[in-house]
Amino acid sequence: MPVIYRRLAILGWSFYAISWITPSLHGGGIGARAFIAAVRYGVALSVHPESMSGFVLGLCLLFGWLANFSIFIPLPVWARIVSIAAPGCAFAAVLLLLHGPLSVCERAVSLLYFYPWALGIALIHSANIAEARRARAVRPM
Repeated sequence: MPVIYRRLAILGWSFYAISWITPSLHGGGIGARAFIAAVRYGVALSVHPESMSGFVLGLCLLFGWLANFSIFIPLPVWARIVSIAAPGCAFAAVLLLLHGPLSVCERAVSLLYFYPWALGIALIHSANIAEARRARAVRPM
């Protein structure tokens, strides 16, 4: 892997690691707790939905949660692109479908651990996509 892609991947891994210890704005949890909560709520909402929006929310949470594992396995480019979008799907679902004491804007701001997590996953996959495209371009026909 060329140096530029390696640096991009290292930056991504750094953001991803930081997200595990990043607190929420109101101190209600850290990224590692969100990792556990996402799968717990995702399964509960998917298996025992109270409404169609609850079912969709559960699937979106599980989709975003699976993005955590996508960075550890070799994937085709299309799957990496889907994995880059997965955290955004989970985030949008939480903002739009969950009702709570905070407004949508306050929820978006309070989930501080989301931003380095999603950025880290995107940078890791972007570095691998760029490397795959470079390797394909260099490969003799």
